[in-house]
Amino acid sequence: MSQPPRVATAVAASSVDEHLFFGRRVFATLAGEHSYASLLSLAIRGEPLSAADSALLADLTTICTVADARIWPMKACRLVASHGGLLGGLAAGLVALGSPLIGPWRAYPAAGAILVDLGLAVDKGADLREVVEKAAMAHSRLPGFGTPFRSADERLPPLARAVARHGAGERRYWRIFEALADAVRRLRGVEPNVASGAAAVVLDLGFDVDELGAVGLCNAFHMFLAHAREGAAQRAPVLRQLPRDSVVYRGPRRRASPRAKRAAEAARGAGE
Repeated sequence: MSQPPRVATAVAASSVDEHLFFGRRVFATLAGEHSYASLLSLAIRGEPLSAADSALLADLTTICTVADARIWPMKACRLVASHGGLLGGLAAGLVALGSPLIGPWRAYPAAGAILVDLGLAVDKGADLREVVEKAAMAHSRLPGFGTPFRSADERLPPLARAVARHGAGERRYWRIFEALADAVRRLRGVEPNVASGAAAVVLDLGFDVDELGAVGLCNAFHMFLAHAREGAAQRAPVLRQLPRDSVVYRGPRRRASPRAKRAAEAARGAGE
């Protein structure tokens, strides 16, 4: 008899007195030695982070904390959670990040791909100044640049300070990001947003472009968790059902369906 197909995994294995996570012993090796940020790195790319790089990733997560409930994925989270389910609300918020218009799931990889392409061009002998100026003018809307409703992204200065504090300012992609930001600022008058800076930081930590969205998702998780928890606890009636006087109908005049007309005529006939 042929053997059934098997699915191999490098993620984990369990035994009676020890467990493995990506080949590392949980109790003997990971516990006490690796931070939560390092475990996230293990989960996403199968490699841990050093203590210094874990601290930088933790700072990035903190700096990216913009959790205003009026941001629509946060609002979606609260709306679903208001029906009483923390997990449902959390899931709704995370699914809402699939939009290409907002959030790190799409923004980080899009911005990171530009930085990687520039790095490859430099590796082939191109002049950095020339390639960033060409990239600055090549896109009608450059990923990672421009901030809605304000001229600059307030998260970038603290991110730059964190990069300098952790000694990461001379790393490959951060230098490319700074050169590109200078070119776009000079040629188009547009400031970078945190997506391009964050993408540079995460690429310098060793992640690939296709892993950037997962890191961004982890950066946003605590914000959605906070709204899901509070939304589920409040169960605000106004989120579950709008008051009638808050709704204004502006469509065509109401019409009765043929079935409703027949039912009304039958009721009148029975009354007579």
